[in-house]
Amino acid sequence: MIAHWITNECERKLAALACKRIKGTHSFHKIAEIMEEIHLEYNLTWNKIVGTVIDNGSNFVKAFKIYGIKTSVLDFEMEAENMSDSDQSSSSASESDENPRMWTEKLSNHIRCGSHTLNLCASADLKKTLIKNSALSNIHDQVLGKCNKLWKAAQRPKSAEIIENIIGHTLTRPGETRWNSLYNALQQIMEIREKCGQLFKELGFKNPLNDREFEYVQEHLKCTKPIAEALDILQEEKNTFYGILIPCLALK
Repeated sequence: MIAHWITNECERKLAALACKRIKGTHSFHKIAEIMEEIHLEYNLTWNKIVGTVIDNGSNFVKAFKIYGIKTSVLDFEMEAENMSDSDQSSSSASESDENPRMWTEKLSNHIRCGSHTLNLCASADLKKTLIKNSALSNIHDQVLGKCNKLWKAAQRPKSAEIIENIIGHTLTRPGETRWNSLYNALQQIMEIREKCGQLFKELGFKNPLNDREFEYVQEHLKCTKPIAEALDILQEEKNTFYGILIPCLALK
């Protein structure tokens, strides 16, 4: 869990609050419980948190649906003012009145992860398009089928050696969790177009990618490039603040 905030000088800041292992089932109850423990440790009541950004996993979504609050930025500001007035008028309050346990089972506002949402736009929305267009679906399946042969071959020592001897490097197989890894892998396939026939022959594969299929890969890359580049920016290991989402989308 990482905290992000803006200083009075309008500087973006972040700090790691915790990195905890979840043992057993990653249920929404368990997720909510661990998040609350971290909040309590830093006295982060829900009215101090504008929002919590998580991925779109059903267990995370349900945790906030069951235990979270629904509030707008305006509600948040009004609540903060009320809390400030209350603090000034009750300086002699007992320790139990100040105990964060009073807000047990209240998580903050839930904000869906921009990167995960873009991943769904590129994967789920593409899937819907392919279902509606059988011709497009056929060539898409043919292309990925042939590419998968190369990607799987790159995982085997003997085949990997053949690939490296022909193209000078190995081939990167797309990951399951990050859609832009598929974009990068297809871009790599496009770059070895001239050696594709030789590659298939040396590996003992029939029917290499033909001109029509390479044209499809080229069109696919052209259409998905803005999303892939946006994801590369949003998924950087450092300096990734929620405030860069809209500018990133606007530029791409």
